[in-house]
Amino acid sequence: MIRLTPEIRKRLKKPLGKLYKKGKLSGRLIAVGDIAAYELIKRGTVPSLMIYDNKVKRRPTAAGIKLVLDSIGYDTFKIRNPRSTIQEDAWVAIEEGLRKKSKIIVSGEEDLLVLPAVLLAKNGSKIFYGQPGRGMVLVEVNAKKKKEVRKLVDKMEVKL
Repeated sequence: MIRLTPEIRKRLKKPLGKLYKKGKLSGRLIAVGDIAAYELIKRGTVPSLMIYDNKVKRRPTAAGIKLVLDSIGYDTFKIRNPRSTIQEDAWVAIEEGLRKKSKIIVSGEEDLLVLPAVLLAKNGSKIFYGQPGRGMVLVEVNAKKKKEVRKLVDKMEVKL
């Protein structure tokens, strides 16, 4: 398990990518967060991988949004990932989930799972996640972005 440090928490307040407004969506899309997944589906694009926790701002996701997410008939992984951590099971589920259309339902919190998603996704993949108060962020996976995220992950606290 790795745990978020105050230094990395501060850095993650800034988006890892660009705020997404409009534009054509193509390629391998990954959504991290209930609203990110729902927004993509609402716009007519079902992400290849959805990672969500059935919560929005730590409150239960609205029934209509949950119904939409639950209706996607993908292979489903259920994992436990406590707040401010990235558990080993999360890495494994993301790696497996990237091999086919999948959803990962998290008991705990999925926010930090953007980081392993960037590291494990193929170059050219696009990851969407919500930035509170700002909107949806688009992270285009490439070697430079992987290097940036690897540096962040390497600075996190390792717990055995």
